[in-house]
Amino acid sequence: MTEATEGAITDSDLLMSAPVARTPRPRRYRVGGRGGRTSPPAAQGSLFDVEVRSELRYYSQMMDALARSGFGGEALPAELTISKLFGTVWSGQPVPRDGSLEESFGLGLVDFARGHVSVTSVALLQTLAVVAPIREVRQAAEKALRDDNRPDPHWTDRPGAVVAGRCWAYEDVFGDQTIVLSEFAYGRDPRVDDRHAILLQIDHVAFSAAVNTMLVDAVDVTVRELTHEAANSGGMFSIRQVDPAWARAIQARALSRADLIPEVPLWPRYADVRALALARLAVLSEAADILPLEPEPPGPAGRGAIVREFLASPAAADLDPGYADAVARVVLDHGCAHDPGNVIRVSPAKWDSFLFDWWPSRQLPGPWPAVVVAWSEWAAEHLGLPRQAREELADALSESLESGPSADA
Repeated sequence: MTEATEGAITDSDLLMSAPVARTPRPRRYRVGGRGGRTSPPAAQGSLFDVEVRSELRYYSQMMDALARSGFGGEALPAELTISKLFGTVWSGQPVPRDGSLEESFGLGLVDFARGHVSVTSVALLQTLAVVAPIREVRQAAEKALRDDNRPDPHWTDRPGAVVAGRCWAYEDVFGDQTIVLSEFAYGRDPRVDDRHAILLQIDHVAFSAAVNTMLVDAVDVTVRELTHEAANSGGMFSIRQVDPAWARAIQARALSRADLIPEVPLWPRYADVRALALARLAVLSEAADILPLEPEPPGPAGRGAIVREFLASPAAADLDPGYADAVARVVLDHGCAHDPGNVIRVSPAKWDSFLFDWWPSRQLPGPWPAVVVAWSEWAAEHLGLPRQAREELADALSESLESGPSADA
């Protein structure tokens, strides 16, 4: 392995809830494990210092930078380099992203590499054939590699020559986040060969889209720390080993939604590992219909029944029924739009999304904070959240109400 790179995952790293209209409060979604990577070696940094353009001059600059960095020795740094390169292109596309810019750029890069017979150009084509996120680019690279008289790089491990191992899901009791960790190894046995993992953070408040992805070297350390954290969280977090086919399906859906939905708040380094994450998903086993169909949100009659149940609860006993009905319907509309599978689910991050993104344009004059607090208490009891979770939810909601939109009494 090469030296640890910029952005390595350490014990102090925190995965925060999805950013909304303000700086979010840190949540306890920690990912441990020393030695993780999220970017290629510093020697290759000059690749990303210029604007991505489909010009020969730029491709020439890239090839020179790759040659100087020793590109073509170790597979994982090479795959990361190409992943980050395509991440730069991906980030420059408008949402929804259709991949056209990545395809144009990738095909131009393949053509340039085909015309330059060197160890670096062959290594580049071999890596593109694995990591390029567009099928046509991968196919073009594979075709170019069939040309005769090309030198063979001396890879320690060949790009893409990985097998899948175990997969885990780390989740919070509120249902805000799912962190999927998928293990891979260069070799034939992921139990003993050189291993790494792709970590993907899925935000269920943001349409269950992917918001962050990382490369983790210390797989066992990371799993051990997450297991320890879950065991000592008082039921606030859990970790379980999952079917690789399920891990593939939920990550593929999450990555696709990050491409298509403008409102998804992505972490700054998300794009760097995106292409590599897509390439690794193809190694995981696949099963049709392994994810349940997402239910449709309730219609007007169903929403009315939910609101009436809330108004009949002890939590709403001191509220003005007419005003509470109106505010509750706005809260429920938010749940139907952002969380159709569980419209009454409550959590710190979901309340932040409601208070700072949804409510300001729909605010009703009056003492609405009391209605929000009552709804949160009723929903938490209805969902059977443990006491510690209810206490944390109440504290987080109180903090958000203090810093959020002011009430018009």
